[in-house]
Amino acid sequence: MINHKDLDLLERKHAMYVLVAIKENPNSTKTDIMRLEKGDEKTKFQRINELIDHGYVDTVFSEGYSTKRLILTDKGERLVKSIESMRKVLCS
Repeated sequence: MINHKDLDLLERKHAMYVLVAIKENPNSTKTDIMRLEKGDEKTKFQRINELIDHGYVDTVFSEGYSTKRLILTDKGERLVKSIESMRKVLCS
């Protein structure tokens, strides 16, 4: 069954971008993800926090870093795989 709160989140600006960016840029901080491409950094910051709240993203302290890094949870990994599948269909 689809959780409508999760669906609403994924339809928001930058949500899918942030998920894919975290997968493609391991050990990134929130600031790193927010500044990868042009766009409203405040909105990206909000999406990151919402994705954390919904269980798609988590933060960890990585060895050798003093700041929190973003990682995808299992739920986030499964979602990114679906997004990548959709991209393949749309680009073929």
